[in-house]
Amino acid sequence: MAKPVRRRSPARRRLRRLQLRLTAAYTLITVVGLAALSWLVIRTDDRARQDAEYDEMRRRASVAASLVYYEDDRIRLDGLDDDDATSGTPQILVLERRPGGDPVTVFRGRTEQFAVPAGALWAVTRTAMDEEEPVRAEARDRAGEPVHLLAVPFYHDATDEVAGAAVAVGDPEYGAAEHRSLVLSLVVGTGALTALAALTGHVLSGRSMRPAWQTLEQQERLLADAAHELRTPVAVMRGSVEVAASSPDGPAAHLPRIRRAADRMADVVENLLTRGRLEADVDVVRAEPLRLDQLVEEVCAELPDGGR
Repeated sequence: MAKPVRRRSPARRRLRRLQLRLTAAYTLITVVGLAALSWLVIRTDDRARQDAEYDEMRRRASVAASLVYYEDDRIRLDGLDDDDATSGTPQILVLERRPGGDPVTVFRGRTEQFAVPAGALWAVTRTAMDEEEPVRAEARDRAGEPVHLLAVPFYHDATDEVAGAAVAVGDPEYGAAEHRSLVLSLVVGTGALTALAALTGHVLSGRSMRPAWQTLEQQERLLADAAHELRTPVAVMRGSVEVAASSPDGPAAHLPRIRRAADRMADVVENLLTRGRLEADVDVVRAEPLRLDQLVEEVCAELPDGGR
């Protein structure tokens, strides 16, 4: 024989949905906070990475510009070949202004990582010479890959006029591996923390709703006990009415039994109400003496035919 399926009451379903909503809200708030924090960390790290690259480019270009000098009105570059600033990356190029024409590349570092078009080098060199200060620019090499440019102007020793610029060519992928590792760590950490937040939110919402669950269980027990306690006086009244209907003595002889059953029902209702108030901490329990023999006599007297 199949057991009947016990369905949850609407109140229990509403409490369960409320717990799930609280869990979802707690998880969503955590996800938003972690996402905003992760975005801030990633953006800050990316800016710091770019700033570190530009600082290295500025250092190398400034050293290269300081090593350029003029002798007998001719540019001298002998100090560049022996300096560490012109080797490795970022790559260093030196462009000199020529009267009536575009700047000419007069020096290239030993490491040529990117083949930058001459037009991009001329543009950043002219800007640095016109503004007489370091200038940053973005460009693409001949393969279409993005590169960073930074030009530092240098001066003619005899005239103190801007004579050209030392240009550093930087790689946008500088420090990208560490940056990607940081992003991956943040993604994994955010996912783990989100799962932990969901579990914690579910547990906390369950604990916060525990009084509601206990109240609901008390109400369900109270209703079950009420149904059980009221069956006896109702059965007594129904039996007394049926007996009175078929009795030759008439209903008057059975009225006392019906009245006692009604009083018993009133006592049951009052007891149930008192129990409900006690479970809700409204009333204080008061102990009273009880005669079990009298209780048995009252119950037997309520039964049809005096309990015989």
